[in-house]
Amino acid sequence: MRIAAPVLTPAQWTMLQTRQYKHDELFHRDLATMAIHSRMVHLVLHCAKYNGYLADAGRDNQKVFIDYLVIATSMANTLSIDLSTAVQDAPVLNYTDIEGPLLSRGASPVLVRIVGSLAALCERLDHLESAQYRTGLTRSVVSLVIYLTTALQEANVDYLTEVGSRLADIRQRSIFHDHIMDDPNNRRWLDQ
Repeated sequence: MRIAAPVLTPAQWTMLQTRQYKHDELFHRDLATMAIHSRMVHLVLHCAKYNGYLADAGRDNQKVFIDYLVIATSMANTLSIDLSTAVQDAPVLNYTDIEGPLLSRGASPVLVRIVGSLAALCERLDHLESAQYRTGLTRSVVSLVIYLTTALQEANVDYLTEVGSRLADIRQRSIFHDHIMDDPNNRRWLDQ
């Protein structure tokens, strides 16, 4: 199966990333203030958790893929990857071990390999082993974003709207929600 870059305008990619950035800065200060390496490890652990969820046949794969995309977008932001250009410049992903709709595949070998690559790079950095961390992390994050958005697009999921709804659900849990959302500047970015 060939997986090409999803069809989003540069403005849509920017909106997705900016909304995620503002969400993380305002509602996940613990994460936003972590050192980059610690933050990436935390986000890779989220990815591993989602692979576990996708292995459970009783799960709603669409919801898990939306949560996964939220985390992948946060990873791109952590690494300062401009998805509007990185996704378009990425090579077409070609996988021989995938047949059928990606969303119904759940934890495909592709997702397991991508997350394994991310984990390996984080672990190598812990040991200061020789590796091209930035290149490898960027390649893996962009591949993850392409895979997730392609799967959601293929299933006709309006993932930009779904991600916005998911972030709104998460924001509601914050004790500071009303105070933060009273600021028109915050609302402008978060309600897109």
